[in-house]
Amino acid sequence: MARHLLEDGWHVRALSRDPSSDASRALRERGAELHRVDAEDVQSLRQAFDGAYGVFNVQNPMTSSLEAEVRQGRNVADAAAGAGVQHVV
Repeated sequence: MARHLLEDGWHVRALSRDPSSDASRALRERGAELHRVDAEDVQSLRQAFDGAYGVFNVQNPMTSSLEAEVRQGRNVADAAAGAGVQHVV
């Protein structure tokens, strides 16, 4: 998704637990702005979402429990709403 948005001329702000990962570096090389965030920290998410038009949320359910995945999804939704994001997928 990020690659297509970048190709269409959108400014992409990619959030990652590890901005030095291969996937993060590939996005940066294509022009994305990278930010380190923790999905457990609503304030860090809100700061990262500030000024964003939309959020495309992708979580890895294999790295945590179902409860943690749900909590983190809610954190993303709450932070997006608090930052005035218009669209969340």
